[in-house]
Amino acid sequence: MKPATTVVKVCRVLEAMNGHPSVGLTEVAQRTGLLPSDVHRILGSLETCGYVIQSPETRRYKAGRRLLQLGWSVTHTSALQRAGLPALFQLSKRCGATANLAVFDRASSEVILVHQAEVSGDGRFEGCIGDAKPVHCTALGKAVLANLDQVSRSRAIDRSRLAERTPYTITCLNVLEQELLNVRRAGYAQDCEEMTEAACCLASPIFDQAGAVIASIGITMSARRFSSCPKKLFVDNVLTSAAMLSNRHP
Repeated sequence: MKPATTVVKVCRVLEAMNGHPSVGLTEVAQRTGLLPSDVHRILGSLETCGYVIQSPETRRYKAGRRLLQLGWSVTHTSALQRAGLPALFQLSKRCGATANLAVFDRASSEVILVHQAEVSGDGRFEGCIGDAKPVHCTALGKAVLANLDQVSRSRAIDRSRLAERTPYTITCLNVLEQELLNVRRAGYAQDCEEMTEAACCLASPIFDQAGAVIASIGITMSARRFSSCPKKLFVDNVLTSAAMLSNRHP
């Protein structure tokens, strides 16, 4: 069967983006041998469907949420994926809170929510599967950010721009760096209404077999409940879940 010409061109454009944090239209045209007009049309269609994102400042393209979702679904047989859901439901049940699993996307320097176990009655704060979360003001993100190497951590902070999401967001670099040091020492991160007002989160990093941070697991609940319950219960369970999932990813 003869392959569809347009589909082949789309695949070539996506392959040209592979391994690059972002690409320009001219770069893609050169790598694929396609006309710039064809590349522009293909990238525009991919952007409309959420598969790529174009930066309004640089006009460069990077992988979008839908593409990341598809990429994660392809790896559904991985040990982390298999163990993630049972661990989430167990964590959610023990803490009586919504549990979340996120993976770190180096291309965007964000964490992508890939699994969630919800509980009813305490509100729904964390978002939808596939959502990209900033690393500087979420517990899931800070758990990863604190354990990146210095170059990757600085790059991720620069990309976040320390954007203010609520009045409680840390927007001072020195304050954030001190908090990240505390996260590395304690083994967990928290955000108290830094991303979403009235919501608090705890999260701990997940490491691969080489000791590199690849993901994080945590819980989300209302600020009211977070302040009224013993935090040690939450911390102990999040740490245990993260330790159980670490080293399960090649």
